[in-house]
This record gives sequence, C-alpha cells and structure tokens, in this order.
Amino acid sequence: MKIITNTQDKIVEIWITNKEKHNLKLKQALSPLFAEYKKQKYTVAVFYSGESNLLANTTDLLLKNKFLKSA
Repeated sequence: MKIITNTQDKIVEIWITNKEKHNLKLKQALSPLFAEYKKQKYTVAVFYSGESNLLANTTDLLLKNKFLKSA
C-alpha cells in the first residue's frame, strides 16, 4: 500500500496492490484512516491495482481517443 497526501489540495491517494486488495485486515484498517482524514476535510481516493493488461488497455484507449477526435 502506498499513501500519497497532497496537503495543498487536501487529497489523499491510497494505492492498493493486487496482493493487498484481498486482505480483509487491510480493508478494515482503512476505516479509521478515512475517518481521520474526513475530520481534516480531505478527499480520500482509493486505487486498486487491476488485473488486465495495462499496455493493451492504454493502447486501445489512445487509439479510440485518436479516432474520436478525427471523426
């Protein structure tokens, strides 16, 4: 897990790996963290690692956006 805190914008990013995303204890440990940041008026975003091919998905997305712009 990686936590990135942006104090200027009051945003907290929590990055969860594939191994961690099925860990019930970790998920339960996040609740107090959410509550603490909520008191400080932060927005918390949790990102879970995907299981699909990042390169293929990114390529598809870029190609789709390129064709949408040229249409």
